Amino acid sequence: MFSEVESNVLKALRLDPSIPTAKLSIKPEPEEDSSLYARPYHRYLLDFRQKVLLKTMQIANPNPLDMVTQDLWTIEDHKS
Repeated sequence: MFSEVESNVLKALRLDPSIPTAKLSIKPEPEEDSSLYARPYHRYLLDFRQKVLLKTMQIANPNPLDMVTQDLWTIEDHKS
């Protein structure tokens, strides 16, 4: 499941929905990086990809606390 999500995020990063800096409606300050405005979704996609990778690693190698928490949630679901 997560590999499919990651591949879709990578596809979105490759699409390059850049806005030419000349057509930006917001004029960045001289000390600001204009690429933040030219590629508005880039940083969000990178952050989302990082979260997916962390979740994938967490599922692949759960630590003992995660396993106990999951068992408690399962027991609670069965009780209700």
